[in-house]
Amino acid sequence: MRRRDGIMRAAALLAVAGCNALSGVNDFTFDTSGGDGGGGSGGAHAGCGDGRVELEEACDDGNVRSGDGCDAGCEIEEGFGCAGSPSVCGPYLTSRVGVGPGLAHALPDDQRYDGSIESMECMALPVTMVATRVVRVEVLVGLSHSWLSDLVIKVVSPEGTVTTLLSRAGIEEPDDGSSELDGDGSNLVVTHPITFRDDAASPAELMGVNIDNSKAVCRDDGICAYGPSPGKGPGKSLADFELESPSGDWLVCVADADDTETGTLDQARITVVAW
Repeated sequence: MRRRDGIMRAAALLAVAGCNALSGVNDFTFDTSGGDGGGGSGGAHAGCGDGRVELEEACDDGNVRSGDGCDAGCEIEEGFGCAGSPSVCGPYLTSRVGVGPGLAHALPDDQRYDGSIESMECMALPVTMVATRVVRVEVLVGLSHSWLSDLVIKVVSPEGTVTTLLSRAGIEEPDDGSSELDGDGSNLVVTHPITFRDDAASPAELMGVNIDNSKAVCRDDGICAYGPSPGKGPGKSLADFELESPSGDWLVCVADADDTETGTLDQARITVVAW
């Protein structure tokens, strides 16, 4: 089957009210690695190509040509998404937007965090895509902190959906706010950023569980990718953003929900796959 390749690049500067916003660089690519699309089929179903999606069809774009997203058997082709009847199909596009490394942005350590986005330190990452539906999202965060369980990390979509990636690891927190409860005391270091994605084998709640307080997550345990663990925070997973519009300002927000131990925010990056 044919795949479409292409690269677009752009840069943007912005300011976001209510949080500390920084600029990001937008990087667009066609995603030819496959993904959630089907792998095609052998023969066409009866009625395939008539523009009406039947029960046995994954798509029907009104023709039986392959290479346009809906193949000759009315199956969604690899690297494409389709919706509607007749089906409108498009290739998966990937946008990566990041700030840092090297930000050295200090995290307030005064228990100001109250669960709201306004009480967090946020980086604004502007995404501009011709695609209109989110397929999946990944987030990378680079931090320096001497006590992991102080931290809360959230991501906010352009439509305002909030998903919590990390919430006080190792603590059964009473609510989504500040407290002096102590959980996992391992470290985070800027040389080893953490990636959050839904297909990661380890939940963020278990971050640092296999190392002691003198060691750093990722650097010393080799586990650098985690699935979201919302705790008492909003959201369930990064799948919360599926089918939303990808374009606009995404926020990656971090809070220190305890005092004494300090940290800095070094970098953040969001990867959005959409069609």
